[in-house]
Amino acid sequence: MDSDLDVHIADLCRGQHGAVSRAQLLLAGIGRNAIRRRITAGTLIEWSGDVLLHAGAPATPLQTVMATVLDAGPGACASHDTTLHLAGVPGFSATPVHITQPRGGVLRPDGAAIMHTSRRIALDHVALIHGIPSTTVTRALFDIAATAHPDRLDRAVDAAWTRSLTDHRRLCEALDLLARQGRAGIRAMREAIEQRGADHVAPESGLEHRFHQMVEQDGQPPLLRQVRWAGRARVGRGVAAQTRTTRVGAFSRTGRASSSAAISGAPAGGTSPRCCHAAGVATRPRGVRISSPCWIRNGS
Repeated sequence: MDSDLDVHIADLCRGQHGAVSRAQLLLAGIGRNAIRRRITAGTLIEWSGDVLLHAGAPATPLQTVMATVLDAGPGACASHDTTLHLAGVPGFSATPVHITQPRGGVLRPDGAAIMHTSRRIALDHVALIHGIPSTTVTRALFDIAATAHPDRLDRAVDAAWTRSLTDHRRLCEALDLLARQGRAGIRAMREAIEQRGADHVAPESGLEHRFHQMVEQDGQPPLLRQVRWAGRARVGRGVAAQTRTTRVGAFSRTGRASSSAAISGAPAGGTSPRCCHAAGVATRPRGVRISSPCWIRNGS
């Protein structure tokens, strides 16, 4: 077999996690007989009728996503939970693979894939994530809004916001476009956007998200997030928040043998010890000990 042709095929597969479609090979000038010979020789492995895998490529979740996207045909891309996983948003899995393709396309991936169709996928709603054609994270948030629990959607929006994967402007632009198409989940996303202004500061972790949720459930006013307290150096990571009359903070310090956390607040203005203590207990990660609440008054 032609070694130069083998190098060309390997290069095509390398940029796609070891996967390539028959259409891509044909477009690159690699004939059907050449493809068949390499399947017989074991250089290429049939993943489906339309997608091949290079025998030298490692089998990875990214390869599965890439192969599924290729198998879905032109215009298809990873979407929903799969996009959020690829982008590093916690709480989402790559599989089962979610695929969105233009309405009227051929539904042909394997049965393990979850297929979605869209009347229109705007060009600025598509991106390459790890080299895989995917919807943008902003679009994926709108996609999951139709079925996700409100708390899960809130966590996803804040996690994407914290990672600079979305922001107020991008969410508003997507809302303007998708609301005109009468999509499900628009009401949930509109509420999520209205709760977050352009200067929104998202929680940096699930622990901080739960902490603020507990404060809200206790009937307290919203707290400013990520406030750094001058003159209070702490070892480890700190989560701080305050109102004009109240400071509330959660600090964690991690060592080889143990971890600890402290919930601190000031009762001035009405923040109750019950709320701070409840937040600390409810958000305790496994292996972390919550210390007794202590109070820090403003100016102290």
